[in-house]
Amino acid sequence: MENVTFTPGLLQTLQVSNSTPGPSLTRSYVVVSQVVRATWYVVIFVLGVASNLLLLLALLHSLREGGASPLHSMTSLLILNSVLADTIFVLYNVPLSFAQSIWWDPRFITAACISSQPVTSLVIFVSFYSMVANCVFRFLGVAHPTSSRGLRRWHMGLSLGVVWLASILTSLPVCFYIRVADVNGTISCVQVMTKAQAILYTILLGAVAFCPAVLLMVALYSKMIHILWSRKGGGGNVRQNKRATVMILTALLAFIVMWIPFWVLIFVVAAAQELQSSPTLIFALGVLALLASSNCFVNPLIYLILSPHYRRRLARMFGCGRLADRLGATTQLETNPDTGATT
Repeated sequence: MENVTFTPGLLQTLQVSNSTPGPSLTRSYVVVSQVVRATWYVVIFVLGVASNLLLLLALLHSLREGGASPLHSMTSLLILNSVLADTIFVLYNVPLSFAQSIWWDPRFITAACISSQPVTSLVIFVSFYSMVANCVFRFLGVAHPTSSRGLRRWHMGLSLGVVWLASILTSLPVCFYIRVADVNGTISCVQVMTKAQAILYTILLGAVAFCPAVLLMVALYSKMIHILWSRKGGGGNVRQNKRATVMILTALLAFIVMWIPFWVLIFVVAAAQELQSSPTLIFALGVLALLASSNCFVNPLIYLILSPHYRRRLARMFGCGRLADRLGATTQLETNPDTGATT
């Protein structure tokens, strides 16, 4: 019989803390672990709901106004797509994680495992591929502003369809291999794969789903930075394109920094089964899981903080007319009517 690799899912990275502590884990560690996890999931939920709701309102208000260039509408829809993915994570996965941190029941674990892991994987890749598509369209606006005017509604629909199709296909292995299993006496939510399958999935995920997209974004952002920062003059158009590029690049870097360490460690565990019972590894996975989950509110906060356009929309919606006028004057001076670079 082949050896089976048990790879812990996002909701189970500290599953041992809810079971009877072994010789390497004291009861005080278990209690503190549960309190810290539960508290931080409450923080994630509150900040996630607030930040995503504010950005969602600003985006919808911007899209309803009309008059924006096709490129601006396209990039706004892609940001909206990412916000919706984060909102799903906040409203579904975060409450499940909180409930699991304070309530340990095998029936609940089974239900949460089967539903939450595929959803987690899906929303991660929807956010990631939305950023990839946004990078491509942003490059089109900066390097080929005339061509960007030819974007049509079917381009928007096709782009969103490709993002979701790629995300679903990338997440399918999670649906097929996720199981509830007894690992070292602990009921856990795991990906049940042979070692060969786990290594193959890791290679395919990195070489097909992730690395090519990252290399594409590195190339396009490098070209955009060279174009924008080497231009002399250009006035508000150049400044606004710089601001938009910095905003989207910051969101992308935050996503990579907060999610990739978690997944790398997950697949290290898949390749080295002897590490799965290590208390140090369990602690590291728990910390990285909380860091990764926090991206659902960090991402919208980046857009809100770095975009005077979105802040102006919110100021108007909440009746702060003077602030909205001040932000509006800045945006009006810097908006590029050809590239739709409003941020």
